[in-house]
Amino acid sequence: MPAEPLAAQATATRPPIKEDAARLLAIVGQAADVRKAATAESLLFNYVLGNGAPKDRHVASIVKVLQSAVDLGYQSWPAEIRNLAIRRDILHVDCGATLYGPVFRALGANSYTGIDKQLTPTRKKFRSRLEKKTVETGFSLVDVMRAVPGLSYMQADEIVFREAFDLVLLQAVTHTTSSVQALFAQIHRSLRPNGEIWFMHENFHCWSGHQTHPRNPSHYDPDNAEQAAMADWAHIGFQPPPGHRLTHFNRLTLTELRKITNTYFEVSQWNEIPERSSVKERLTPPLRAKLSAYTESELTTKQVVCRAVKRELF
Repeated sequence: MPAEPLAAQATATRPPIKEDAARLLAIVGQAADVRKAATAESLLFNYVLGNGAPKDRHVASIVKVLQSAVDLGYQSWPAEIRNLAIRRDILHVDCGATLYGPVFRALGANSYTGIDKQLTPTRKKFRSRLEKKTVETGFSLVDVMRAVPGLSYMQADEIVFREAFDLVLLQAVTHTTSSVQALFAQIHRSLRPNGEIWFMHENFHCWSGHQTHPRNPSHYDPDNAEQAAMADWAHIGFQPPPGHRLTHFNRLTLTELRKITNTYFEVSQWNEIPERSSVKERLTPPLRAKLSAYTESELTTKQVVCRAVKRELF
């Protein structure tokens, strides 16, 4: 009996097309989950993909750190800007006691350096972004640096590096320094040619710029004296006594911030995120006239997210 043609044999042994499609869709789904980097397992997969397999003695520690990063809510922001971080040396200014560093390394950053003037690298506690409280983790930033190569944390109140980084991250310009001009000059100096800065600015001059109660108009109790001192832009003219929390806020207007940014960087993204719609209803004509020194955007923009490229200064 003649042998069955090879093509016929292949057809007979190949799974039905519907089964192939289902299997491929499952693989696509798994790849999408890994891409989201929402779990410790997917972060570990990304880490190995970008850095190779870690040494056996480091695996358990890396998994523990990445799991804690997920449990405490530190994976979302790096995942949002991961395309900025890939194959870059990152400086995170005012990083705090956070676990962003291991996540950035897992998502492809060459290295991550975090600096903060209040950093205590031996402290075995981290802030939970999900529960809004500090929790015990059983490990410190010193332990994290030992477990994950390419991480560095240091206590510092100024940036002394020169052309050492490709990307500088600054999550809150508001709480950084009274001299944003000096800070941006330091950041500019620390970046390599064509390096970038990404920063978020919490706008002091918006309705909720005081960052305390009332958080929005629906929470405002006009019979509460403390709230009345802050609400409806009253915080802008409020003269805080020594030691008051508002004394530490940066009061740059958006116009001033943009001018300083333009001095050192070419802006590629300037995204003004507005307050909720109910805020504009509070900006009555008499109040608008009283606040005429500010643009409407400065009074109704809650945050600014900026991405910019280092200028060559001569």
